Amino acid sequence: MAERRPASLTLRLAASYALVALVLMGGSSVLLYRALAQAGWRDDAEDVRHAARMVARRMAESGRVEPRDLEGDAGVRVRVLDSRGRLLLEGPGMARMAPESLLPGAASGLQRLEGPGDTDLLVEVLPCPGGLVQAAKDLHHRERLLGRYREFLALNAALVAVLSALAGWLIARRGLAPLERLSRAVSGIRPETLTARLSAAEAPLELQDLTASLNGVLERLEAAFTRLGTLNADMAHELRTPIHALRLEVEGLLARPQAAAEERLASMMETLVHLGDMIEQMLFLARTEDPATHLKLERLEAAHLLEKARGPFGPLAEERDVTLAVAAPPDLAVTGDPTLLRRALHNLLANALRHAPAGSAVRLAAREVADGVALEVSDQGEGIPPEALARLGQRFLRPDPSRSRGSGGAGLGLAIVQGIARMHGGRLEVVRLEPAGTLARLVVPRA
Repeated sequence: MAERRPASLTLRLAASYALVALVLMGGSSVLLYRALAQAGWRDDAEDVRHAARMVARRMAESGRVEPRDLEGDAGVRVRVLDSRGRLLLEGPGMARMAPESLLPGAASGLQRLEGPGDTDLLVEVLPCPGGLVQAAKDLHHRERLLGRYREFLALNAALVAVLSALAGWLIARRGLAPLERLSRAVSGIRPETLTARLSAAEAPLELQDLTASLNGVLERLEAAFTRLGTLNADMAHELRTPIHALRLEVEGLLARPQAAAEERLASMMETLVHLGDMIEQMLFLARTEDPATHLKLERLEAAHLLEKARGPFGPLAEERDVTLAVAAPPDLAVTGDPTLLRRALHNLLANALRHAPAGSAVRLAAREVADGVALEVSDQGEGIPPEALARLGQRFLRPDPSRSRGSGGAGLGLAIVQGIARMHGGRLEVVRLEPAGTLARLVVPRA
């Protein structure tokens, strides 16, 4: 069974207009009908009362009435009975409209009775000297008028509902036209047209926030595509060099005697290890940018965390004649994933040791800052050029020739540290020290 498509917004608005119009017109029609019916009832009652009282007064004053008095206004007919209930006078048509057997034989107030056939009568009986006065009016014409009025009101309500639906459809189409133009503009965006922006000036006030949000999405998409293009170019460049080196090694291995195989294989193995490390780092970077990645957060003593990070680098520091120093308050703690934070600190320490001159010191420190705890790694090396500081954290970035693959780096270390900081809701800051040296500061939440 095919899935049912939801109704369009234009159709929903038109139906809503029609429903509201039908409810309003129906309610107002009921009120108007009741008002007209009550007004008609009051007029009929006044006609019957006036005719009955006038005949009763004439009988009291002169003991007789004129024939014209027995035929009241607006179709009222009058009958005069003596004290024994015998007919004295009767208006024309009274016998047919209201036979004596149907009317009360004693004085009564105004009442509605069922007449001959399908007619209703409005009747009043009043006493007069020597007898009774009976006045009656046939309500058939009034009921027919009200029936026609009901039909008119129903037809009018239906017509108004149809016209309201049509008007609502036209208004909705016109009102949603800016949204349709916005939809067409968005659907026309392609990767090659990400630089285009939607015009907020032409959009109505209600769509300006949406237009601004879509422009923000386009800006982020453009930046993402730019980063992706740059990453592809950098990856191609980074992979081309070791693959080309492997090709040369294999060609040389095939062309040279077997005695040189061991040396060639060792060089090839080193290149393969470098490629493997680069791929592993790229996969880790992808993990840091995945919103679904979950952290195993723990409370970590800052001093213990720095000591654990320093441990593996002791032999390398001793080999390079570099002192590793740790300074952290004993009661300062952070909240973070211990594995990821150690990896970030390892990357910072590897960079610092790579560029620290012999006889210098690399310092690991922790201190409290306004928005968390700063884990700092500083060296006394040549420092980073000022023009490269703003670009630190980009993939495959090497600020100067000394920070090259030849010294063991692929330009991914700081990008990984920045990704780990972002996962923790923190940040990475790199500062050039004077007169020489670099300070890397990883800010994470305090415990």
